[in-house]
Amino acid sequence: MENVHDGQQSRGTSGALFGRRSWFAIRSDVGSTRARWIDLCISPAALVLYLAISAGLFAGPLLADPGGVSLGGRGDPPLFMWCLTWWPHALLHRLNPFITTVVYAPTGFNLTWATSVPTLALLAAPLTLSAGPVISFNVLMLLAPALAAWSMFLLCRHLTGRAIPALFAGYIYGYSSYEIGQIWAGHLNLASTCLLPLAVLLCLVWHEGKIGSIAFVASLAAMLVCQLGISQEIFATATFFGGIALGLVIVIDRSRRAKHLRLASGVLCAYLVAGVVLIPYLFYVFAQKSSLVGAED
Repeated sequence: MENVHDGQQSRGTSGALFGRRSWFAIRSDVGSTRARWIDLCISPAALVLYLAISAGLFAGPLLADPGGVSLGGRGDPPLFMWCLTWWPHALLHRLNPFITTVVYAPTGFNLTWATSVPTLALLAAPLTLSAGPVISFNVLMLLAPALAAWSMFLLCRHLTGRAIPALFAGYIYGYSSYEIGQIWAGHLNLASTCLLPLAVLLCLVWHEGKIGSIAFVASLAAMLVCQLGISQEIFATATFFGGIALGLVIVIDRSRRAKHLRLASGVLCAYLVAGVVLIPYLFYVFAQKSSLVGAED
């Protein structure tokens, strides 16, 4: 306890030397009630800021005709617009959403082998059905970097307790060269990366004992299902490197190895739960070797 207190004092002292005050000093002055209100306001304010940045960077070409012009040109966006329309249409008409004969007729097409973004299609279904797929696609593209930046802001603020550095960290993540490139290329699936920092934040919150194991497994399983429904590539990449990172922590941090092993077991349980939920999807993934229905290769 003495080290923590000394660390807080040193941070407050260093802030005073440079003409600013640390968050620890502010909290001690304004009181716990007002501090909680400030806490509640900072995160929404950060989201509004990131949304304004997204609008300033990307919304210009859409102002003249938001329902007729899309981000990303004419390459991949039409595919995503079609998928945004297909998933709610299939469910409303009780069709098999994984197989469609609307394209590649009469044999049909297996959408589990395509970047069909079912998670985003279902989330944006009310907007797609009311305003059309072009506007829905543009809104999702504008939201993607803002939500990515905001999720990283939440993670970094949790780690540091400081809002300003977390704001910059969120900006670097959400408006990186990778993210901007995916936006201008029209890759909705690859631009939607907000779940990755949230998954790390969830692991940290469980590690700190702030949520129970059942809530952790259920929440992480939901994130895994949603991420696979956004981008299989990002899902596979996050799984691979996340597994490596967790393995290294278990090997290196011997003093808390038991805690890390419990975290690893919780993550494994979440993957198993997600696998059960995804059985219909996985069936069509492995039922055939090609995206074309009935094809052998």
